Parts: sequence; C-alpha cells; structure tokens
Amino acid sequence: AGFMISGLSGILTGILTGSESCCGILVATFIACCALVGLQRCFACRLRDCCCIKWCLRSVGSDSFDDFDLFIIVHEVLFTSTQPDLTTRVKLTAGEEVAMTDPSNHSGVHQPLLIRIEQGTSTLKIEVMDRRGKARFA
Repeated sequence: AGFMISGLSGILTGILTGSESCCGILVATFIACCALVGLQRCFACRLRDCCCIKWCLRSVGSDSFDDFDLFIIVHEVLFTSTQPDLTTRVKLTAGEEVAMTDPSNHSGVHQPLLIRIEQGTSTLKIEVMDRRGKARFA
C-alpha cells in the first residue's frame, strides 16, 4: 500500500507542476477517486471466497467442513403472544446467507427452506419475525 501511495504521489506531483494546473487537478482528483474505489473493493473481498484459501484452511484443520446446502422443512411455529392473529415468518441466517419463509397467519407453515452453509460458518440463527421480516419475536 505504501508503494502504491508513493507512486501515486509522484504521478500527481508531475501532473500538478505543469503549466496547466487546472487540468492537472482534475486528473489528480480522478486518479485519487479511482484509487479509493479500488481500495474499497479490496476490503470488500473475503479471504474465504478464494478456493485456495478454503483448501488451506481445511488442510490445516482450521475449518471442520466444506460448503454444503442445508434443507430444512419448517412445519410449525409455536410461541406465546398477546396478539391473537399475528403474521409471522421464520428466518434462518448462516454467516452471510439468509433464507426466510413466506408470511403465515397461523402456526402451521409447512414450507421448505434451502440455505447454503459456507465453510467456516460457526452458527445457524433461527428467528421468528414479523411479516416484513423486521421485528424479531423469538
């Protein structure tokens, strides 16, 4: 990162010392914006997205399983509430992956859910939500 920044500063210095400094400032601003967008994309990348990193983590025993798909059938949702006709949904969250049932007005849901469990995921969260999927009940 230090090499990239020093290279950019050298380029910007050369552009800004010319006689057309207004054009140089515009070009320098454009280059700086491109550099910031590039850095943002680098930070958004997760190491586990690279297949060779996944293989290394499995080989050394850091991760105990590969990616897999989990198929769950939500049959019934039971919980206590003061509202008699509450529309609910069941939400499954595993790392970045989310699966949610359709809204249901009664306790019988009878809906299959398929969620991808990525390598390195340590928890599967099951929540009962409102019909919009915003408020958590259980």
